[in-house]
Amino acid sequence: MHSCKFPSGTALLPPKSKIHCCVPLCSASAKFNSILSFHGFPTHSDLRRQWLVNIRRDHFTITSHTRVCCRHFASDQLIEPTTLDGRRRLIKGAVPTLFEWNGYKVEPPRRSVWERTEQRPEQVPPDDQEEHSLTRDHDYCSVPEPSALDISASAAEDLSKDVETLRKEIQELRRFRSLKAKTERMPPGYSGPEPVVGLDSPTHHITTCTTTHFL
Repeated sequence: MHSCKFPSGTALLPPKSKIHCCVPLCSASAKFNSILSFHGFPTHSDLRRQWLVNIRRDHFTITSHTRVCCRHFASDQLIEPTTLDGRRRLIKGAVPTLFEWNGYKVEPPRRSVWERTEQRPEQVPPDDQEEHSLTRDHDYCSVPEPSALDISASAAEDLSKDVETLRKEIQELRRFRSLKAKTERMPPGYSGPEPVVGLDSPTHHITTCTTTHFL
């Protein structure tokens, strides 16, 4: 009967029936799952201690059968096999970080107080600030109601008429003042032709009323 010999330095693997994940709340076993890979604890004391802290088993006794399945390692910490009969391996210094209690995901590290203080707010160029201000303060897409446009046009037309009427009245008033000044400068007893006054002038109305009164 010949005994099976292994090369020097090769570790004997436990039977698949005894390989299971030691992480709490994980029921992975090599007996029922051939896709998962199971990894032994590192020999370095500090790294081994970190494993125990992460899996929440500080006072756990490690044996030759103790394994952690690949579900608890991030993808960047695993080295996939290159051949069909190859084995999945861990990179140097790999640490399990994915568990049932954190939803199998790792939150990004929180920035320190110094990093949050030193980070400056994003500066917006002056042109972009002006454009943003105009866009925020004015709605160029809004269209006034048709009734509002009609009211504005009517008010503008009435205002234009009032301005024209006032302009004519000012012109007549200026003519009246000019005529009055000329009349006051005439010598007493002047019998020459009287100054011509417009029909719409105040002097015409005054003269007409006076003549009618004497008649």
